[in-house]
Amino acid sequence: MRTPTTAGAMTDAELRVTRERLGLSADWLCEHLGVQIRTWRRWEGGTAPIPAGVRNDLTTITEATRQLAAALAATARETGQIVTYRNDDAYRAAEPDSVYPSGWHRAAAAAAAESVGTEAGIVYRDLAQ
Repeated sequence: MRTPTTAGAMTDAELRVTRERLGLSADWLCEHLGVQIRTWRRWEGGTAPIPAGVRNDLTTITEATRQLAAALAATARETGQIVTYRNDDAYRAAEPDSVYPSGWHRAAAAAAAESVGTEAGIVYRDLAQ
């Protein structure tokens, strides 16, 4: 366990939990943030300090996730369904402007499902009515 050296610094555990909760791979985040995978592994492994900017970047992604989850939940309350995507190809076909992978969308769908409870089921776009 690494203790942050600066007040408010992100810990290795926070980094991994946040990444996993967002449905993002370390590879995707490295590409998105412009860092080497070995650097990311050192951050998640607790052997290198995590720059403050990483927390800021993840906060931005978390907010985008919350917004998508809220929109999916609102639609689910009307339709009874939360629509998500099987894979990146299906997601890109439906949302070509999104910078995020399909795993991120599925994570937002899971958050939406938590907020609406059993009112809605999760379906893949190709199965949505």
